[in-house]
Formats: sequence, structure tokens, C-alpha cells
Amino acid sequence: MKQLKEGLPVPKKRQLSSYLISLRKKYYGAPTISLGELEAWCQQNSLIPDDNDKPWVLKYQIEYEDEIDNDDDNDNGDHNDDDNKNKFRFFVTTKRLLFNASISNKIHVDTTYKLIWQGFPCFIIGTTDMIRQFHPFGFGVCSNEKQNDFEFIFNCLRGGLLNLNLQMNEQELILIADGAEAVSDAFLKVFGTDHNVVMCWFHMRKYVEKNLYLVEDKALHGDIINDIETLQLSTNKNVFDIATKLFLKKWKNEEKFIQYFSNEWLNSKNGWFEGLATHVPSTNNALEATNPVIKDEDTLRERLVLSRFTVVLFSIVNKWSKERNPTLINSKKFEHQPLITLPIWTDAYKWVKLNKAVISICNGDTAMYYLPAGEETRITDKEIKRYENC
Repeated sequence: MKQLKEGLPVPKKRQLSSYLISLRKKYYGAPTISLGELEAWCQQNSLIPDDNDKPWVLKYQIEYEDEIDNDDDNDNGDHNDDDNKNKFRFFVTTKRLLFNASISNKIHVDTTYKLIWQGFPCFIIGTTDMIRQFHPFGFGVCSNEKQNDFEFIFNCLRGGLLNLNLQMNEQELILIADGAEAVSDAFLKVFGTDHNVVMCWFHMRKYVEKNLYLVEDKALHGDIINDIETLQLSTNKNVFDIATKLFLKKWKNEEKFIQYFSNEWLNSKNGWFEGLATHVPSTNNALEATNPVIKDEDTLRERLVLSRFTVVLFSIVNKWSKERNPTLINSKKFEHQPLITLPIWTDAYKWVKLNKAVISICNGDTAMYYLPAGEETRITDKEIKRYENC
């Protein structure tokens, strides 16, 4: 048998496998968990801790198959075979994360998969500050991704704030999501119908591009997208309504696409223009950028079984919370004012309007770019040579 430098024998593959199995069991527990064991775990971790960064299970629901009453399911009567199976929902947070919900009027929510081996959806909910930096409120896991599950997540947020004697500014509350009806319907049911729902512009544009096949002449696709991008820049509802009428009139001959666009993006999910709400991101990208970080840094791109994911979940939420501790030098502070002031934006706008000519000179693998300073819009070859000889 080969020997290591320290004099220890090289372990066999079977020995390494056994060691890793025992190590995982030590740190993450058993590889399986029953519904009863999950309920017991939720109960054991339901006490509100004194530590602002220590996670706890804010709320949970366990529904056993023989206890489920379909009459309590979604009011729209949307039932399938999954409605008669065991269900669970739980939400994990910290005091520090919940505090940010009391100083914001925006809610971002999204689900992500490929974290749990059994395929259960993971719910991330949070907000963005004035520099569009995402701040999570907590992390939920449910056995499904229906309206009732999103209602549970929103009610967790409201109930958690009440438990800490905090309050959210619900009157000015705005939802930013991907447009799924289960999300928006749940939000409006929990917080009331008098709220704006922002449809993520990134998702909206992607869906429209997928349906451009309804326009047979591919040469028109670019012009249609350009017009929709112009609609998206509408500064208020009146401008948006007038612009959409002109858009529909311009492309009235493309009946199939206009019917799709009207039904999907004007009659129902029409909250995708900039002027719907001020100081609100037009996309859900800040939240969605969190998903790959979880997969890369926390689960290492491995789908964990639910029993072991609960351990990782507490670690994720704890990390989120500690990162926002204001006493730390590099903490992710909640910014209440934009870092780029209005005068800077104004100067930048004026500079762009000068329409300066940019000259690019390539030299092997490198490229040099030259543009004139001051009010000049063009630069001569003589001036470039003079600069190079300095």
C-alpha cells in the first residue's frame, strides 16, 4: 500500500466515501426527514432569539393528507392532484432582516429551484434601497408554488413585523415581480387591491420576443421591439395610454401579435412602464442576482435533500443578516438617498447630448479611444499625434 508523506496510508475510495457520509451526517443530520420530523424541527426553532442575527422559523404550516380541506384552497378553484397531498410551508428570518421591511415600501419576491433535491420551490422576499441594492427579508420553503404559498410568505412578513412591534408602510407598498398571477393575486389579497404591481421589464421584454413569431415578416421585429421600448419609457399613465393607442394603430395590420400584446400586456399585466412608480426598479434583477450566489457559494451547485438544506438555510439567512450589521466596516447599508445626485445626472445628460465623435485606433491586442474635451465634438489626427508625442 502506498504511503503518504506523513506516514499515513492512502485511503481507499470506499473509505473516503464512508468518511464523507459520516461527516455529512454530523454537520447536516440524517439524509431523510418525515413531515412530522419537519414539524418538530420548526417547533424547536420557533422561539424569537435575542441575537439580531440569529435565524428562527418565523412561521410554519404543516398539512397532513388526511387533514387537508380543499374548500380552504385557492378561491379560484384551481385544484389538481397535488392539492390532496401532504403540504408544508415555513419561513426563516432574523430581527435585522425584518427591520429593513419597516423602512421600505417596495417588495421584491421570486422563487428559485435546483437547491433542494426533492424539487421544492424556495421563496426569497426582500426590497431594494435607493441605489437598487437588494436586501432580503427572509427565506421560505414550500411544497408548492401557488397563490396560497405566496399568501403565506406575505403574511409571514406582516406577522413578523407585528411580533417585533414594527410596522410596514402598507399604504404606499409596491410589488415588483415577474408577472405570475399567483404572486400578484396573493399580494393584492393580503395587502389590498389599491396597490401598484410592477411587472419586471426584463421578463416582459423576453416574453414579447418569444411571441414575435406571430409577426410573419421578420424585418418588422426590430421596429416593433423599438416601439415597445419607447412605450416602456412613458413617464406617467396618461402618456402610456396615449402612446399605446398610437402603437396599436401603427401595427393594426399585425392582428395576431396585437391580440396577444393587448391581452397579455395591456389589459392585465400593464405595470411595465417607468412612470408607474417613482424610485422603483423596473426589473427584478437585483433579487434574481442573489439566486446564483446561493448556488455558487452556499450549496456549491449541489441539490441538497430537504433535511440537510434546513441547516444550510439557517447559514444563508445568518450570513445575510450579519452582512447588514452597521457596525461592520464593509456592511451592506440600506441607502436612503441615491449616490449619484441630480446635478451629476444633469451634467452627464448634457455631455451625451453633445454627441461627441469617438475615434478608435487599434494596435495589436489593444485599442485606444480618443474624444475631444470641452465643448468640441470632434478631434483631429494632428491633435491625436500631439497627444501621443507628449
